[in-house]
Amino acid sequence: MYPLMLKPIYDQTVWGRNRIPEIRGDKESGVGASWEISAHPYGSNVILNGELKGMNLSEAIDAHEREILGKATKHDLLRCALSDAKEGLSIQNHPTDAYAIPHDNDLGKTESWYVIDAMPGATLMAGTKAQSKEEVLEAIKNKDIVYKMEYHPVRPGDFIQIESGELHALGGGITILEIANNSNVTYRLYDYERTDANGNPRELHLKKGLDILNLDAKSKVLHHPTEERYERETLVSTPRYTVELMDIEGEKALYNEECFSVLHVVRGSGSLIYQGEEMELKYLQSLFIPADCKEIIVKGDMRIIRAYPNIVKGE
Repeated sequence: MYPLMLKPIYDQTVWGRNRIPEIRGDKESGVGASWEISAHPYGSNVILNGELKGMNLSEAIDAHEREILGKATKHDLLRCALSDAKEGLSIQNHPTDAYAIPHDNDLGKTESWYVIDAMPGATLMAGTKAQSKEEVLEAIKNKDIVYKMEYHPVRPGDFIQIESGELHALGGGITILEIANNSNVTYRLYDYERTDANGNPRELHLKKGLDILNLDAKSKVLHHPTEERYERETLVSTPRYTVELMDIEGEKALYNEECFSVLHVVRGSGSLIYQGEEMELKYLQSLFIPADCKEIIVKGDMRIIRAYPNIVKGE
């Protein structure tokens, strides 16, 4: 097995800035999100290199599960995406497995956001000042839920962990890398009365969103300025996964321990060497590293985000 380069899946959104395909030189329009690493039924990335070229990631895992996942299972898969907002996203939340599996036939979701870029003064929402579900519902009906939210100014290099049930929204002028478990369940509670491409009101999910609302979840931003260097920093370790930040200057060996990992270049560029073969790593590139790839070498001048499942702790 070998490191897998994947074709991004672009998602057109009402709030997209389209900077992701523009940076890559791709001819797309209206893109707000790019699914970088996914084996989810909604979208599975096509492999671009090596003997598995042309298969999607789900098909490759079905054919080579042990080599790709190691001691992890399909339940441990991560879904990683870039999001780039010209305006604020809907105020939303995500369920736990216990709610998502019977109600949506999908997994629950927690998510980690690394801020790749942010305009001066940009903010995101995470957590609410409301004291009850009734207060949240009343604020939604009165269209003043935005005044009940907790706001967090962010700059490039910042990081935040969003818990299941927590009200949150990405703000305009922000580009993030999102790392989450393998889920596509989002409950919109408020969306500024926006319409879709056909002029229809976007669907809300008030009952489900209120069912799973966690008023106690109030995430805090961790600051990792881009002008500083970090040899290796654990940003978060949840029951599901660990996310690390590394600044690469020169060469560094990285090791898989019993399961797969994912890599994302969030600043600069460089290359990856595996078994004597070298591949280019460009800005905003993502790679899936199968479990069988026990050691890889990354080199260059870049910042990478690395993540892997916590298979020992799993839920």
